[in-house]
Amino acid sequence: MTRVEKAIELHKTEHNCSLAIAKAFDASDEIIQETATCNGGRAEGGLCGALYAGAKMVKTEEEKTALKNHFIEKAKFETCRDIRKNKVIPCSECVKTVAEFLDK
Repeated sequence: MTRVEKAIELHKTEHNCSLAIAKAFDASDEIIQETATCNGGRAEGGLCGALYAGAKMVKTEEEKTALKNHFIEKAKFETCRDIRKNKVIPCSECVKTVAEFLDK
């Protein structure tokens, strides 16, 4: 199973969007704790939880910017509220989008 598939499966079965990303990509315990409750718009700034967790996983500001741009290209917004309100893509697609970026 690829890490992308693992993130999707974790999100489907037992984890919120942010935790699915963190666990699929072997985040540190600190990041796992930080992301455990970052779903449903509860991440800092109302960010999508998957995007928030992904940003915690990359190392440089350049990578964070690239992730954000990649995500917005698919989701059109970066906040959970806007994505859900405008019904752009489902949460599972947010998880997949971030996972595919991190898997590069």
